[in-house]
Amino acid sequence: MKVANAEQMKRLDREAVREYRIPGIVLMENASLGVIRAMETKYGRLWGRSVLIFCGKGNNGGDGMASARHLANRGAHVQVVLLGEPESLQEDAAANYAICERMKIRIHPVVSPKDFSSVSRWISKADLILDAILGTGIVPPVRGLVEQAVRRINRSGKPVISVDLPTGLSADSSEIVGEVVHADLTVTFGLPKISLVQYPSLSNAGEVHVADISLPWELVDQAEIPVELLGEEILQALPPRRPDLHKGEAGRVLLIAGSRGMPGAAVMAALSCFRSGAGLVYAAVPGRVREFFHKQLVEGITVTLPETERDHLSLSALPDILAAARGKKAAVMGPGIGLDPATGDMVRSLIQKIRIPMILDADALSHLAGNTALLRKIRIPVILTPHPGEMARLTDVSDKVLKTRRVDLAREFAAAFGVILVLKGARTVIADPKGRVWINPTGNPGMATAGTGDVLTGMIAGLAAQGMAPLQAALAGVFLHGRCGDRAAAHRGKRGLLARDLIREIPNVLRTVDDKKRTR
Repeated sequence: MKVANAEQMKRLDREAVREYRIPGIVLMENASLGVIRAMETKYGRLWGRSVLIFCGKGNNGGDGMASARHLANRGAHVQVVLLGEPESLQEDAAANYAICERMKIRIHPVVSPKDFSSVSRWISKADLILDAILGTGIVPPVRGLVEQAVRRINRSGKPVISVDLPTGLSADSSEIVGEVVHADLTVTFGLPKISLVQYPSLSNAGEVHVADISLPWELVDQAEIPVELLGEEILQALPPRRPDLHKGEAGRVLLIAGSRGMPGAAVMAALSCFRSGAGLVYAAVPGRVREFFHKQLVEGITVTLPETERDHLSLSALPDILAAARGKKAAVMGPGIGLDPATGDMVRSLIQKIRIPMILDADALSHLAGNTALLRKIRIPVILTPHPGEMARLTDVSDKVLKTRRVDLAREFAAAFGVILVLKGARTVIADPKGRVWINPTGNPGMATAGTGDVLTGMIAGLAAQGMAPLQAALAGVFLHGRCGDRAAAHRGKRGLLARDLIREIPNVLRTVDDKKRTR
């Protein structure tokens, strides 16, 4: 599903009216019916409920007044707070206001702060509050009467439903600026918006429901919108498991990982490769890590490499790694390799010489900080999987900027350096060199624990080794990784999950995918 910003959504609405001759009031009617259906799904029958609706002067307020009509028809007790004079309403919003008046729905205009005095009594009696003040297209922060209304809504303690967007949120950014409604349910129209699929803004949206307002499918499909919400359709690209498959054909992965103090990273990444379906995993590790690796994973094959005095990989390991890469379908470098300067020299040399698709993770990314220009010299597909701290070092931006511009920064970096970027975190962002972006909806806070990044890297490598194109492997790997985390959390809870819990779920999740394919 595409994810729109304010301008893209405005263009879709405009073209629906101009090119397809759909009256704007029809779109408003469809939107309000979507609000009512979502409310009924979450809160049950609305008959007899007291619903207080805050409406702005624009189309969002028009959606609110259209919703007021449908709520009244369903037997709800409806009152409307209009922030402004009724004479300021235009076109479709004015038409719905007129209908509400004829239906004798009580509407209370608020044109000055003193007009809020009676509103406080209405709030105390309300069962539900509908926020239809401002929607797509606003530039926060909100001021004046709108700001006061938002504060009253947030202090009410009542369930809040926001129409299209919580008032105060921008459609285009995940940043929270000023006062913003804290919704329990947000019913957005046509397509999800950037602020409804990324944190921290998503925290204010509650449960997000995308209502179909009958925009023509062709119009949406042809719209040039480069951001998408990742969905299960990506799993159709998973390679089939042929009856006559042997381990060599199932994919060979070269894993360059591990060091003294962090040998477990190599084990988790290798095990995740196997669990994702790879037939053979060759772990290129420092000599002193080799014994630990074999004790933990007897299925793996080790390539013992020269090491520094600190038991980290050294530059002299480069010829052995290049030799080991022959015949492999994918390579991973980074989990647990440490920050020894000699290891950094090896990383920067290897990425210019290796000739198979490569996933760079963890410490390999730290060794590239300040040297990202090297990425432009690479002639093979490269996937980078930074967590926010690693991304901040690669881009030299502050944590605050990174947190609120994840989509933009991922897209800019991938396009500038010709790589596939997987920016990890809540709602992981994947970007490709063409400027396309995907946002992953799977996963949960229980996955915020050591080693889950190594699991993701191993899963992507395992899928790539089985023949998936690098971008498809990255998309499917991220989606499945989150799904494994969700399954593990369902069984064990979100507090106290281990990376190993995700690895145990990989075969179960993949079996579910295969079963669905067979039943189609």
